[in-house]
Amino acid sequence: MSELFLNRQLESQLEERRAVPRFSCGETAFVVSPVSTVAHIEDISLNGLRLRFSDSPPTEGVELDLRIQLVEGTTSVAMRAEVRRVEGAAVGVEFTWMNRTARTTLERYCQGRAAA
Repeated sequence: MSELFLNRQLESQLEERRAVPRFSCGETAFVVSPVSTVAHIEDISLNGLRLRFSDSPPTEGVELDLRIQLVEGTTSVAMRAEVRRVEGAAVGVEFTWMNRTARTTLERYCQGRAAA
């Protein structure tokens, strides 16, 4: 079997396993710690993000403190996420903490993307 076919099979299995849908996103995440940097948000769900770093991405298991602004002109929200997967410059993170305001903002954003 070709490597491309196997990658597509794996991606299909991951999609089926996900508990919540993911949505394309073109916003920016500000990584506050462990190092200060910026990442592009490729996709978003209620459980996490897929980030693309222009410089060296963090390694699996690292906790990131993030600030993201999902709606232009609104206040950014803070959250914490753990790096679960690294693929080159792309990193999949799972949210581990956010306050109620951040959760509400995230839910509204995802609901709006689902309706679009």
